[in-house]
Order: sequence, then structure tokens, then C-alpha cells
Amino acid sequence: MYVVDTGARVLSMSLDSPTLSPLSLDATACARSKDVLVLIGLGNSRRNALFYPAATPRVVTVGATDEQDRKPRLSTYGAWIPVVAPGQGFMSLLPTFPKNSPGKGYGQKSGTSMATASVAGLTALLSDTQRGWSAAAIKVHLERTVVPVGLG
Repeated sequence: MYVVDTGARVLSMSLDSPTLSPLSLDATACARSKDVLVLIGLGNSRRNALFYPAATPRVVTVGATDEQDRKPRLSTYGAWIPVVAPGQGFMSLLPTFPKNSPGKGYGQKSGTSMATASVAGLTALLSDTQRGWSAAAIKVHLERTVVPVGLG
């Protein structure tokens, strides 16, 4: 809610749960009420399943693809997912806790979080160049102009 209140027009979220949390439902509804587009990474369950808040109405759900535009083993998948993007082998900042990556603050990561960040960047560009478009118009444009890759 903080970023919505400070003027963000696009939110990129990476969280998932098999059940819908009232808090995440309220947060996404608040963002939409202020004309903010919410993009949510679907998760990495390796299953054809609904996860929340990605499965809530009026958000853009993002899945991942591999280098050949196929479903990677890690991504949650399903025909209900309108947008996928490359999600494998991205350089990312990493925690430097001893068990994760001691002394190294970067490395390769894969998953729907990486794919969602790419779509968020594209969406931010659309939001900036198409100033008159609402969040709903950007969502419709994004979902109508994707190239089908058949990951359902």
C-alpha cells in the first residue's frame, strides 16, 4: 500500500499461496482502486494449479518460459495464465547469509519472479509512453498482444 500511496503505477509481486489471504486481496483491490496495475508471479510449484493472489480477478498473472519458450520444470502452469515471459538464468541480487551465498551478493536465479520482473519493466514502459491509458487498458493490451506458446 505504501508504493501505491507514493505514486507507483505498476506493482510487481512475487508471492503465492494455495489459499486466498484477505490481506493480499485487500492490497490488490486498493492498488486497482488507485489505477495501479498489479502483476503477480504465479509461483514455482511445478503443478497445474491455482495460486493466490495470482488467481484473483483483475491482476496480471505471469508464468515463466525457458530459452525455447517452453514451460520450465519449475513453473506453475495452466491455461488460465494470460502472460508468460522468460524466467530462467537471470542474474539477480542474492542474500549474503552464510547458508545461501556467503560473501557473494549476486548469482543466477530462475522462476516466475524473474519473469514477472521482465513483464513489469515492459508494463512500466507502456505506462510511461501511453499516459492516457488506465491500468485496465494496459492489462488488456498486454494480454491481447502476447504470442501464444501453449503452456496450459
